[in-house]
Amino acid sequence: MQLVKPDISPFYTSYFGNIKKILEAEPDAGLVSIAGKTPEWFTGSKFKRLAPHYDWWKDWHEKFKENLESRESKKWYTSKYLETVLKHLDARETAQKLKDLVGYKTVFLLCYETAEKFCHRHIVSEWLNNAGVDCREFC
Repeated sequence: MQLVKPDISPFYTSYFGNIKKILEAEPDAGLVSIAGKTPEWFTGSKFKRLAPHYDWWKDWHEKFKENLESRESKKWYTSKYLETVLKHLDARETAQKLKDLVGYKTVFLLCYETAEKFCHRHIVSEWLNNAGVDCREFC
């Protein structure tokens, strides 16, 4: 097991449409897709281990298509995400792997949803914060 280096913070979450703003603020940003399907034009890194599983994501989208932002929808999605993805990972080890992936640049975890929309990256952010890794939304 690799030891976690002491400085693994901060981390940020954001969305693909915000990349220009991210790079204006942090030209050497370590952009990492955690989406199930990354846009073809994206040139950053990919970290599929944090991506939602397509089978239940599709079920969720169909089941709650009328209101993906409902409390019930978010609870269902969060439960599936915790059970199928985060349960199998250690937050601090994952943070270290992400830092290693981008060469110790500031990590920006990206997917599709805008900041105000419910998204798995918000669950990842809370998970990292609970493990002592500072992670915030970059707006």
